[in-house]
Amino acid sequence: MNKNLNNAAIAGIVAAIFFIPAAIFEYLREADKLTGNLFPVYVLITIISLGSYLYFMWGFKIIADKTKNKLLGISTYLVIIATIVTYATIFLPQNDSTLTQIIFGVVIFILFGALSIPFGIGLLRLKKEFGALATATGVLNIIGGISFITVFLFFIGLLIMVPLIVLEIMLMFKASKKL
Repeated sequence: MNKNLNNAAIAGIVAAIFFIPAAIFEYLREADKLTGNLFPVYVLITIISLGSYLYFMWGFKIIADKTKNKLLGISTYLVIIATIVTYATIFLPQNDSTLTQIIFGVVIFILFGALSIPFGIGLLRLKKEFGALATATGVLNIIGGISFITVFLFFIGLLIMVPLIVLEIMLMFKASKKL
């Protein structure tokens, strides 16, 4: 068993669990209702969420290296960089207009949608090693990516996020046993 991949899969579970509280706290921050004792909790949840997600994504870089899948490796790096930059903007002053925040949100959807497509293709290339699980995970990433790029279909991307995350975690656990 590859302990690094197993730990990355566990980090994926932690990231998935912390996603909802992180989203709630982000909503509170955007609504200027994140005050007093809630701010340190927000920072802690954000750090746990970010750290676990980045470690989970690093697992895909390990898989890419072990399977010599350059597209998966490059797209994983790009997702990691985009995630760090996006999280860094959380700590910038929030004096922007509603329109600016909407535009920023749309840009983020398009960015992560665009990155999901090559990432999904990279996962499809794992079919030989991981079979239908790699195919399903890759296809859902591509569908989600296209949905986010079109912006008006973003809700489809949001709907498939839960099964997609589950499949990615399952793929990581399978890789931890196989590679």
